[in-house]
Amino acid sequence: MKIKKIKSISKKTIKTIGYETGILNGKYKSRHECKIYTFYFRMLFYFFISVFSLGILMPYAYYKYSYFKYENSYIDNERLIFTGKLEDVYMSFIGGYILYSISLIGLNFLSMNIIPLLHIDNDLINKLITTAFNVLPTALFTTFIIYRFYKWQQQNLHFVRYKDEPSFYEVHILMALLKVIINKLINLFTLGFGRPATTKFRYFFLINRQYVSGKKLSFNGLVLSAYSWLLLRYILIFPTFGLYLPIYIYKLNMWIIIHTHISKKQDNKNHKIHII
Repeated sequence: MKIKKIKSISKKTIKTIGYETGILNGKYKSRHECKIYTFYFRMLFYFFISVFSLGILMPYAYYKYSYFKYENSYIDNERLIFTGKLEDVYMSFIGGYILYSISLIGLNFLSMNIIPLLHIDNDLINKLITTAFNVLPTALFTTFIIYRFYKWQQQNLHFVRYKDEPSFYEVHILMALLKVIINKLINLFTLGFGRPATTKFRYFFLINRQYVSGKKLSFNGLVLSAYSWLLLRYILIFPTFGLYLPIYIYKLNMWIIIHTHISKKQDNKNHKIHII
């Protein structure tokens, strides 16, 4: 019997095998393999279809962005796969608009019928109450949408090798709202110089409560490593008329993924998905 000589495997084949198994050696164990110019033009496309459709295609743009964001991402050399559905995004968006409408109607009712009964003579206090009533519905809508979208992303994020295992996100919406308020206040009182710190603690709080394919994640990003590109946002965003924003989002995503790892301490809890 003749033994066939095995031909040498080409670099392209090795690279393909690496992509499919998620064990492709790179500079970082955790990484997002996407060129900045590809990311930039994709973001511009998503922005324009959202604007020109008057927001109707915004959920679709976010849906496509989520797939694009994770399709070439690795955590500790484990390739990620995204399985979210478009209809879930639209349902979250509709739910946010319902919450916005109810809160707007309710607060307008209070401002017209209840507040006058208090007989507050101070004009400043009246203006503050009116402003709060106008801002609160928008704040609730924004928080709800961001929370639902982020939770939708994380619950549909899996490792290729363990794609049948469920993913979880253990953050309640009230806790998420409280963290947003605290971060905004810190950024306000530090005139923006505290943003690297609040960004670090935000993702430390979120990622350390995330499970991908049943595996607990951990985040080890440092505040100092985020200062340069976060402060560049304030310097370049207005002179470039917002064109620097996709670059900022790209750097933010790279910083997050590079510092995200599979936790060495796995609790092996039985989790249930709670959709709020």
